[in-house]
Amino acid sequence: MVAFDDDVTARRADDVLGLLEQNLKEEEGRLFHQWWNIDVLAFTSMGELAALEAAMADMIIIAIHDGQELPKTVAIWMKRFLDRRKDRPGALMAMLDSDPNKLDITQGVLPQLKQAAALGRMSFFATRVGSGGDKMGMGRAGGDDGMTRVACEAATQFVMASKSRARHKHPRAANVLAETCGAWTS
Repeated sequence: MVAFDDDVTARRADDVLGLLEQNLKEEEGRLFHQWWNIDVLAFTSMGELAALEAAMADMIIIAIHDGQELPKTVAIWMKRFLDRRKDRPGALMAMLDSDPNKLDITQGVLPQLKQAAALGRMSFFATRVGSGGDKMGMGRAGGDDGMTRVACEAATQFVMASKSRARHKHPRAANVLAETCGAWTS
């Protein structure tokens, strides 16, 4: 499931999904995804439907602009879907568009998203890209393309860990394997 701010953040998430689909082998299954613009989450019925879909999703990508805190509608939506997830394994991936002049990883939405993932017992991955296209927090250069590759690597690791968990019936395998993928998880 993808929740996004606007065309810019949606394109970045779409790039990740495209790379993930390319990396999936036919025997590993198919990728199905739902898209939600965060503006529609303000409508009660739409927010409820999006929460039900997120509760059932294996992976939730939140592609938004970084700010001081999550938009209220996103925070309410996240609470709704986390209440419904129970102990269902999954991953939360944050793809944040950040202003490089205002970057402070101790503030903003990243800690809120990381806490939400922990409450939902979900693996957490995060990537940031500056408004000018410079990737931050990853330790590698590469702009949007590099951000997309790192996010795709995280998503691929999660998918593979989920497959491994299903084969071995080990409930924590996805979390253990997914967190070793190299994505920035500050």
